[in-house]
Amino acid sequence: MERGAAAVSWNLLIYVGAAIALGESLMETGAAEWVVQLLLSAADQYLFHSETLTVFLLLAICMSVHLYIPSHTTRAVIMTPPILAMAVAKGFDPQALLFLTMVALNYCLTLPVSSKALMIYFDEKQSFETTDLFRLSRVLAIVYFGLILVFFYTYWHWTGLTV
Repeated sequence: MERGAAAVSWNLLIYVGAAIALGESLMETGAAEWVVQLLLSAADQYLFHSETLTVFLLLAICMSVHLYIPSHTTRAVIMTPPILAMAVAKGFDPQALLFLTMVALNYCLTLPVSSKALMIYFDEKQSFETTDLFRLSRVLAIVYFGLILVFFYTYWHWTGLTV
Protein backbone atom coordinates (compact mmCIF):
# COMPACT_ATOMS: atom_id res chain seq x y z
CA MET A 1 0.00 0.00 0.00
CA GLU A 2 2.81 2.38 0.85
CA ARG A 3 4.51 1.87 -2.50
CA GLY A 4 1.22 2.50 -4.31
CA ALA A 5 0.66 5.80 -2.51
CA ALA A 6 4.25 6.83 -3.13
CA ALA A 7 3.83 6.15 -6.86
CA VAL A 8 0.98 8.65 -7.13
CA SER A 9 1.99 12.07 -8.41
CA TRP A 10 0.23 14.02 -5.68
CA ASN A 11 1.39 17.39 -7.01
CA LEU A 12 -0.17 16.61 -10.38
CA LEU A 13 -3.37 15.39 -8.74
CA ILE A 14 -3.62 18.58 -6.70
CA TYR A 15 -2.74 20.65 -9.77
CA VAL A 16 -5.47 19.09 -11.91
CA GLY A 17 -8.03 19.45 -9.12
CA ALA A 18 -7.05 23.06 -8.52
CA ALA A 19 -7.10 23.84 -12.26
CA ILE A 20 -10.58 22.37 -12.59
CA ALA A 21 -11.82 24.27 -9.53
CA LEU A 22 -10.20 27.49 -10.72
CA GLY A 23 -11.59 27.10 -14.23
CA GLU A 24 -15.09 26.41 -12.94
CA SER A 25 -15.03 29.33 -10.53
CA LEU A 26 -13.66 31.66 -13.22
CA MET A 27 -16.47 30.61 -15.55
CA GLU A 28 -19.25 30.65 -12.91
CA THR A 29 -18.36 34.05 -11.49
CA GLY A 30 -17.88 35.60 -14.92
CA ALA A 31 -14.30 36.58 -14.09
CA ALA A 32 -12.93 34.67 -17.07
CA GLU A 33 -15.30 36.42 -19.45
CA TRP A 34 -14.44 39.76 -17.86
CA VAL A 35 -10.67 39.20 -18.30
CA VAL A 36 -11.07 38.05 -21.89
CA GLN A 37 -13.41 40.93 -22.73
CA LEU A 38 -10.97 43.37 -21.11
CA LEU A 39 -8.06 41.97 -23.12
CA LEU A 40 -9.97 41.81 -26.37
CA SER A 41 -11.60 45.22 -26.00
CA ALA A 42 -8.18 46.71 -25.36
CA ALA A 43 -6.83 44.77 -28.33
CA ASP A 44 -9.80 45.84 -30.47
CA GLN A 45 -8.28 49.29 -30.66
CA TYR A 46 -5.39 47.74 -32.59
CA LEU A 47 -6.72 44.36 -33.67
CA PHE A 48 -8.45 43.84 -37.00
CA HIS A 49 -7.08 47.00 -38.66
CA SER A 50 -4.62 45.04 -40.77
CA GLU A 51 -3.96 41.35 -41.28
CA THR A 52 -0.37 41.56 -40.09
CA LEU A 53 -1.18 43.52 -36.93
CA THR A 54 -4.11 41.20 -36.21
CA VAL A 55 -1.95 38.09 -36.52
CA PHE A 56 0.87 39.57 -34.39
CA LEU A 57 -1.41 40.71 -31.56
CA LEU A 58 -3.54 37.59 -31.61
CA LEU A 59 -0.44 35.40 -31.37
CA ALA A 60 1.02 37.51 -28.56
CA ILE A 61 -2.21 37.42 -26.55
CA CYS A 62 -2.81 33.71 -27.05
CA MET A 63 0.77 32.69 -26.35
CA SER A 64 0.70 34.56 -23.05
CA VAL A 65 -2.60 33.10 -21.81
CA HIS A 66 -0.85 30.06 -20.31
CA LEU A 67 0.62 32.35 -17.65
CA TYR A 68 -2.75 33.08 -16.05
CA ILE A 69 -4.98 30.18 -17.15
CA PRO A 70 -3.27 26.89 -16.25
CA SER A 71 -5.50 24.43 -18.12
CA HIS A 72 -5.20 24.07 -21.88
CA THR A 73 -8.84 23.09 -22.21
CA THR A 74 -9.96 26.07 -20.15
CA ARG A 75 -7.77 28.37 -22.27
CA ALA A 76 -9.42 27.08 -25.43
CA VAL A 77 -12.93 27.33 -23.96
CA ILE A 78 -12.37 30.89 -22.76
CA MET A 79 -10.58 32.26 -25.83
CA THR A 80 -12.57 30.67 -28.66
CA PRO A 81 -15.97 32.44 -28.43
CA PRO A 82 -14.76 36.06 -28.26
CA ILE A 83 -12.20 35.55 -31.02
CA LEU A 84 -14.78 33.94 -33.28
CA ALA A 85 -17.31 36.67 -32.54
CA MET A 86 -14.80 39.43 -33.24
CA ALA A 87 -13.62 37.74 -36.44
CA VAL A 88 -17.17 37.51 -37.77
CA ALA A 89 -17.97 41.08 -36.69
CA LYS A 90 -14.87 42.48 -38.38
CA GLY A 91 -15.09 40.37 -41.55
CA PHE A 92 -12.08 38.14 -41.01
CA ASP A 93 -12.05 34.41 -41.69
CA PRO A 94 -13.09 32.79 -38.37
CA GLN A 95 -11.49 29.45 -39.25
CA ALA A 96 -8.11 31.04 -39.88
CA LEU A 97 -8.17 33.06 -36.66
CA LEU A 98 -9.34 30.06 -34.67
CA PHE A 99 -6.56 27.95 -36.17
CA LEU A 100 -3.95 30.58 -35.25
CA THR A 101 -5.48 30.86 -31.78
CA MET A 102 -5.26 27.13 -31.15
CA VAL A 103 -1.68 26.92 -32.40
CA ALA A 104 -0.67 29.84 -30.17
CA LEU A 105 -2.56 28.46 -27.15
CA ASN A 106 -0.42 25.32 -27.36
CA TYR A 107 2.60 27.27 -26.15
CA CYS A 108 2.88 26.51 -22.44
CA LEU A 109 6.52 26.17 -21.47
CA THR A 110 7.16 29.04 -19.06
CA LEU A 111 6.08 27.42 -15.78
CA PRO A 112 5.67 23.79 -14.67
CA VAL A 113 2.00 24.43 -13.83
CA SER A 114 1.32 25.58 -17.39
CA SER A 115 1.37 22.00 -18.68
CA LYS A 116 0.48 18.66 -17.14
CA ALA A 117 3.35 16.99 -18.99
CA LEU A 118 5.82 19.53 -17.61
CA MET A 119 4.41 19.06 -14.14
CA ILE A 120 4.85 15.29 -14.31
CA TYR A 121 8.42 15.60 -15.60
CA PHE A 122 9.18 18.34 -13.09
CA ASP A 123 7.98 16.12 -10.21
CA GLU A 124 9.55 12.89 -11.41
CA LYS A 125 13.02 13.91 -12.55
CA GLN A 126 13.61 17.12 -10.61
CA SER A 127 16.47 17.78 -13.01
CA PHE A 128 15.48 21.37 -13.71
CA GLU A 129 14.17 24.37 -11.82
CA THR A 130 11.40 26.81 -12.63
CA THR A 131 14.03 29.43 -13.47
CA ASP A 132 15.48 27.06 -16.07
CA LEU A 133 12.08 26.82 -17.73
CA PHE A 134 11.68 30.59 -17.66
CA ARG A 135 15.08 31.13 -19.32
CA LEU A 136 14.31 28.49 -21.94
CA SER A 137 10.88 29.99 -22.55
CA ARG A 138 12.31 33.44 -23.25
CA VAL A 139 14.13 31.97 -26.25
CA LEU A 140 11.60 29.37 -27.39
CA ALA A 141 8.66 31.78 -27.25
CA ILE A 142 10.37 33.95 -29.87
CA VAL A 143 11.22 30.88 -31.97
CA TYR A 144 7.65 29.53 -31.68
CA PHE A 145 6.17 32.94 -32.54
CA GLY A 146 8.48 33.21 -35.54
CA LEU A 147 7.70 29.70 -36.77
CA ILE A 148 3.97 30.36 -36.60
CA LEU A 149 4.45 33.51 -38.66
CA VAL A 150 6.67 31.77 -41.21
CA PHE A 151 4.19 28.93 -41.63
CA PHE A 152 1.22 31.29 -41.72
CA TYR A 153 2.69 33.49 -44.44
CA THR A 154 4.07 30.59 -46.49
CA TYR A 155 2.65 27.09 -46.25
CA TRP A 156 -0.70 27.92 -44.63
CA HIS A 157 -1.32 30.73 -47.14
CA TRP A 158 -0.57 28.29 -49.96
CA THR A 159 -3.19 25.91 -48.55
CA GLY A 160 -5.77 28.72 -48.48
CA LEU A 161 -5.60 29.74 -44.81
CA THR A 162 -5.72 33.53 -44.72
CA VAL A 163 -7.42 35.92 -42.37
